[in-house]
Amino acid sequence: MLTKLPTANLKKVVKQRFDDASLPKTHAMTWLNYQLFLQKLAKAAADNAREDKSAVIRAQHVRSAAKTILGSNKG
Repeated sequence: MLTKLPTANLKKVVKQRFDDASLPKTHAMTWLNYQLFLQKLAKAAADNAREDKSAVIRAQHVRSAAKTILGSNKG
């Protein structure tokens, strides 16, 4: 899993859409949204593992949780 946000691509896209004064705020908000997404994903994957009565969170649990989380966070 990614340990940090891919900042090169993010900065390129943000610079195209926002002015220079709002770049630090935009970057911070994007980072926080990314962290919240990862937290939701981990919690949903843990719930899926618990439903399967598995002590370990496996790739299948993360994939099914990702489908659910990504489907609800489109926008």
